Amino acid sequence: MNIENLFNENKRPILRIGAVICRFLCKIGLHNWKFSHDTGINEYYECKWCGKREVRYCYLDGYQPIDRDWINKQPDSFNHTPPSF
Repeated sequence: MNIENLFNENKRPILRIGAVICRFLCKIGLHNWKFSHDTGINEYYECKWCGKREVRYCYLDGYQPIDRDWINKQPDSFNHTPPSF
């Protein structure tokens, strides 16, 4: 039993309407994309609200493999470093 719970037993949890709206928008596919990094050909974006990651192609010239470890939030397979969240 937490000490705070002893004194606040009658309080209800606060509904954060902004968080509910953000989760709803992400659920229907409207994300708030934040630029993460760039490899020269591919641009990597991450949603501020839900953490979903996406790749966009800014140039059609040449080929650059997609970093699937970053998209799937897996450790980097080349240098064995943990993912950055």
